[in-house]
Amino acid sequence: MRTISRISLPCASAVLLVVSALGQLTIDVTGPVRERQRNPTFGSGGSSGRRLALQVTFEVQASSQDAHGRTYVDFTLTNNGKTSLTLPISPHPGDLEPKDAKATYTVEHLTLYLASETGSKAEKRSTVLPGGANLYGQSEFPETLTILKPGESVKFLTRVAVPHDSGTPSPDSITLVANAWLYQETIRPMGDQIKSEEEEIGSATSAERPSALFR
Repeated sequence: MRTISRISLPCASAVLLVVSALGQLTIDVTGPVRERQRNPTFGSGGSSGRRLALQVTFEVQASSQDAHGRTYVDFTLTNNGKTSLTLPISPHPGDLEPKDAKATYTVEHLTLYLASETGSKAEKRSTVLPGGANLYGQSEFPETLTILKPGESVKFLTRVAVPHDSGTPSPDSITLVANAWLYQETIRPMGDQIKSEEEEIGSATSAERPSALFR
């Protein structure tokens, strides 16, 4: 049973924050999301291959499955580098959308997802599981960003459709891996189209864990 205190930020871009007993910043992204009113119709992206100085861990709350087969999954990101790291924390991209429909704007975009992996090391198959979270931030709205100093962490409460195997060792036993990808995303109106341009800042992954641990 979780005991948490909730803090709502008093602004249009309010993010639901949770402060644990240890003072760790926790973001609950399991509620309704305020989506963009003008969604991109096409996009492009670039990969940097850079590894973020982040330790990624996750915990599956196996007893919390909802009617859609999704369970609570907590992603924890810890800055294990030597310098501070800024991360977006708002699940509401619509709050950062300018009123001017012709305006180009840029946001930071953090994607968190869980992948299941099966098969032998030589023939491993990876599948992105439904759920996880997309977080957004912009310097004009500092409450949508958090700065992690070295050693500090942030936790995101999400829901993911997590598969469970029998726990019997086999070549097809399921392992789970958490992924965090950070992008700079530019939304660019182009006539009657809207382009999303994403440039990867970096990524990080967790260690593999057998899904049987979460039965």
